[in-house]
Amino acid sequence: MSAGLGPLPDGFPVPWDSRGPAPADAFDAPLSAIRNHAEDAAVSLGIWSRRDGSRPDAHARLAANSAVDAIDGMLRELYALRSALVTEIRISDDANGARVDKMLREAGR
Repeated sequence: MSAGLGPLPDGFPVPWDSRGPAPADAFDAPLSAIRNHAEDAAVSLGIWSRRDGSRPDAHARLAANSAVDAIDGMLRELYALRSALVTEIRISDDANGARVDKMLREAGR
């Protein structure tokens, strides 16, 4: 967020302190969470895909549920990350627009 624009609304999810620009590593934690969910999904999907379809397999069925949970976790993290990024882009665009407007006003004097 650029200086002078004020804070984001209370409770708005951003992975960094919204009083200043996002640090270079602001997205490390959300991306790590997404990778962890992807790894969990990969293991669970591997178990599910190697099940013996000719008989019930409680372990494989549990793995399938775990894969769905991991995918849901990835989606949750991705949507939160997307929301934070779109907000940061909009704030940046607004700040750039304000700077251009100021330059144009000053040039017109």
